[in-house]
Amino acid sequence: MVDKGTRVGAVMNSNDEEVNLFGYGVYVGDHTPVEGVGLFAEMIRKRKDTNPKIELDNGTVIYGCECWWGSEEGVKKDIGDRKINYINVDEWRKDYTKNNS
Repeated sequence: MVDKGTRVGAVMNSNDEEVNLFGYGVYVGDHTPVEGVGLFAEMIRKRKDTNPKIELDNGTVIYGCECWWGSEEGVKKDIGDRKINYINVDEWRKDYTKNNS
């Protein structure tokens, strides 16, 4: 379990050569994923449940149900020397919604 205020990293996906990274930020606690997309976000909202909320350094928010996440140190270690592609959360959500509606 990660404590509120812990620095974390949020990953979209990866392979042996590169990592698609939403970015680094702070775990701020569990909240309902109001702006979150995807099946898990929808299920959590319908249940009126909560999910880990991460405020990224660039000011955007992503939820645990939308990414793989962990401590910043752990994510950086897992990335190693692979190429990093930074993913814009807002653009990713728009694309997801467009392609899954």
